[in-house]
Amino acid sequence: MKNQRYIGRIVTWKAQEKYGFIQSPSHPNDIFFHINQSYHNDWLPQIGEPVSFEVSQDAQGRLRAINVESQSPTPQIAPPRVNLADTMLALLVCAAFITLLGLATITVELPVWIIGWYLATSLVTLTLYIEDKWRARRGMRRIREKTLHRWELLGGWPGALIAQELARHKVKKSSYMFTFWLIVVLHLLGLVGYMVVRMGLVTW
Repeated sequence: MKNQRYIGRIVTWKAQEKYGFIQSPSHPNDIFFHINQSYHNDWLPQIGEPVSFEVSQDAQGRLRAINVESQSPTPQIAPPRVNLADTMLALLVCAAFITLLGLATITVELPVWIIGWYLATSLVTLTLYIEDKWRARRGMRRIREKTLHRWELLGGWPGALIAQELARHKVKKSSYMFTFWLIVVLHLLGLVGYMVVRMGLVTW
């Protein structure tokens, strides 16, 4: 049945190749799965570890386990691999944006408190990202993506950008990142539009 979840245990795992097999009472044969078909690509599966999963078929009609999730209370998670170049780029983008805000306070009288607002919401958003990553590592109830997006929209996107690189969180989920970058673009357009109007380059 489509989207039905099953339970089982990992009976084979090849760490180098990142694939293994699940044994489940609901299926007569062991079921193949790849780490790319799990909820967390940084998960380190262990033989004997309980899991839940859905099933699909490959091009040859063979069953494959998808959306595999550990049911262990303490699943093993690989530490995030921080990319120094990407982290530095994220920091530079945030610094450039804050600098642009500062320039706007001088040239077009942008209220100074807006800089403080961005810094405060960024700190909250960064903290929420770290908390959500911590919960994901321990299989706990997650912070809703809508909550993260709301804080990004409120002005916390610079903090989110930094957290994404430091914790390597959400960066592989294309649908989430699409919404995130849309929020970033909206903020940039809003700031540039405000500056253009205040400088008299465009009138309403």
